[in-house]
Amino acid sequence: MATADKSESLHLYKFLCQKIGTKQVVRLRRLTYTIADNELQNMNPISSGSRGEGLSMEGSDIDIMLINTLFRVYESERDVNIRTFNNLIPVIMDAEDTLPCFTKLRLLFNDQHFNYHQLIQASLVHDCFGNTLLSSEYFIKSDLNRFDVKLDLKIHGPCISDCNGSLDTATALQSYQWISPAQAWVTRSRTTWPSPNIISKITSCGVLFVPIGSKGSINESVEWRISFSVAEKFLIYSFSHTMLLCYALLKIILKDIVEKQEDLKGLLCSYFLKTMMFWILEESQPSVWRPDNIIPCFKNQESMLKLTKKEKLCTVLKIFTISNLQFSVLSSIIPPELHLDVQIFPALIPPKPYAHFLRFLCYYHLHDLTACTHDLLKLQKTSLEFELNEWKMFALILLGTAYQVSGEIDRARELFLYIAELDEWNHTSATLRLSTLN
Repeated sequence: MATADKSESLHLYKFLCQKIGTKQVVRLRRLTYTIADNELQNMNPISSGSRGEGLSMEGSDIDIMLINTLFRVYESERDVNIRTFNNLIPVIMDAEDTLPCFTKLRLLFNDQHFNYHQLIQASLVHDCFGNTLLSSEYFIKSDLNRFDVKLDLKIHGPCISDCNGSLDTATALQSYQWISPAQAWVTRSRTTWPSPNIISKITSCGVLFVPIGSKGSINESVEWRISFSVAEKFLIYSFSHTMLLCYALLKIILKDIVEKQEDLKGLLCSYFLKTMMFWILEESQPSVWRPDNIIPCFKNQESMLKLTKKEKLCTVLKIFTISNLQFSVLSSIIPPELHLDVQIFPALIPPKPYAHFLRFLCYYHLHDLTACTHDLLKLQKTSLEFELNEWKMFALILLGTAYQVSGEIDRARELFLYIAELDEWNHTSATLRLSTLN
């Protein structure tokens, strides 16, 4: 990189340190929350969210996870050692008829044979096979009922929130084993991040289960979401400061730009950004995440240079948000449905249709047909907004692929044929996709 580019990167890095926090400030914030967690050891708290990560974002609430130590979750009955119960209630995962990242929790011992505490009894239900299940719906309602009604608390997802929405508290159950569905994460190919030491620490902490089911599932009231909050916290703590600043800037983009656009509101959440950041870091060398290389890390030098010169964050982030996404040949982070588009040439995809396409895919794989149709219509609308150029062709590829995935083969064929006639250099996958439909 040229000396001038390094200088601009360092300028941006220093500016972000002023706005978001220096390495020392972040370390102090984390230490503050760690001390607070340790002071309340009897409640087994785990601070999470932006503040727990060491970021002090404007408008961020306080997220705390409390571990219920009455229960211990096991992946199967074979993992249970009766000699180590110590008055713990063993609960077994039952992922049958649940979507990925969700499970039912079955008590090892039927409540007809054990006299469980009244608060526990209030959370138990029976399935058609006579098994005793721990209901996530009743569990969180029982948790809420323990508080004084004057506090004006409410249920918000898996959390109990105050009336101002400034404090979210989730009570979770814990398995001290790393479950087999997540084993692929441990063994998959990656560069050098995260290190084997970090992976070992993460797996030794097991996983958590929070009381919320998959929306619309027939088993929603008895499903629990598998949470990797502890793992995510370890990963973020292992970020270099340059990585953390990039991650914080993504969150600012979401809050101050994306969420204020009416047609984009609700399209993304900070968890998507966090997951995307993890993927990018696994695919890249940690050595590139340096203060003097922070602009290339954003892959958008012009927008970032404007930031260092004008220091008008909102203006620059708007430019950054609408910039096109470029996927390299054989990119490993593009969805499988778009692999045909990166076999020979890089793909330059406009972000707005791509965001709707990703949302469409998520709902399609979750079998949520109503939401799927809704995002297909949004994708259709945004894909037709572009003037006739390469961006429009890739936007229409997204739309045609969505038609193909949802079974509208005739509409997909018609669209791919239209693109193929325009694409004289075969930069898109239109011709290839037509051959699969014939």
